[in-house]
Amino acid sequence: MAVRLDTDGNKLQVLVEELDEDGATTAISERSEGLRVFVALLCFVLIKDPDVPPILLIDEAETHLHYDAQADLVDVLLKQDKVKQIFYTTHSPGCLPPDLGTGVRFVAPNGRDSSVLSNSFWSSNQPGFSPLLFAMGAGAAAFSVCRRAVLAEGPSDMILLPSLIRLATGLQSLGYQVAPGLSGLHNPEFEIDAVASRIAFLVDGDKAGLNYKKQLISLGIPEDRVANLPTGQAIEDLLDRESYISAVETLLRDAGFPDITIPADDLDTNDTVAHAVAKYCRSADLPVPGKTAIASHLVQDVNRIKLNTDGERSLKNLHEEFLRILG
Repeated sequence: MAVRLDTDGNKLQVLVEELDEDGATTAISERSEGLRVFVALLCFVLIKDPDVPPILLIDEAETHLHYDAQADLVDVLLKQDKVKQIFYTTHSPGCLPPDLGTGVRFVAPNGRDSSVLSNSFWSSNQPGFSPLLFAMGAGAAAFSVCRRAVLAEGPSDMILLPSLIRLATGLQSLGYQVAPGLSGLHNPEFEIDAVASRIAFLVDGDKAGLNYKKQLISLGIPEDRVANLPTGQAIEDLLDRESYISAVETLLRDAGFPDITIPADDLDTNDTVAHAVAKYCRSADLPVPGKTAIASHLVQDVNRIKLNTDGERSLKNLHEEFLRILG
């Protein structure tokens, strides 16, 4: 789609051209309110051309847009390079970004004059996107019908995995979303059908992950839809160990332990790095940062994330396996 200007006598016309083979040319006044607002916004940003890229704020981004157009808008916002950062509010599942772990915050009222930003809704044991949709007041059916999802064990996987796969593959868009929830398999209310129309499953390569895989198969999930990390590894083990340890040290210093250093040589190499660091912290009478907090800290700055050689290869293989499963 392109926008061009034309003259008709002493009138200036704004025309919208559809660039496909059979595309039509129409006056912008005949197009939807949502498209007109978007074109006006884009022109405003382009004409200002500030030295410092602006921050864009959009309230209720879904306004005047049907469901497919909402997804198109999010796609355009992700790919644009004219503004430094974008904040938008929405009540619509159609406007959710593909990377739910790093891109979504819940605005909860806190008294009459203030609100609190939170992502704590992911602590629910409900699988998939249900906690987020509940917080939005949206129904799962409308959201999941056309989604492709990878259902992983917990919130830290949802936060880390998309960033790690993008780093390993060099891709900007993965074509699927990652949701947490397999750790709630023991919950009698666990429902897979509400997650998405096409689902792949990912379990860790440790003992707990293998148990989750057995439970999924017992629930009727075909084994070839369940991917697993390398034997004995969790998602954090795909990182360079020093990268993970550095993140934990930073969180501990922020928590009031300014001189803390975790010696890598003192960690148990026969355990996952997350468990090994947790055991070290307990033995040193230190608080153990949560896996979700560590994951959130890492993805705030991609320069903090360093993959080990085996991890990069494993992530590329996982991405290919997810695409095969999801079709």
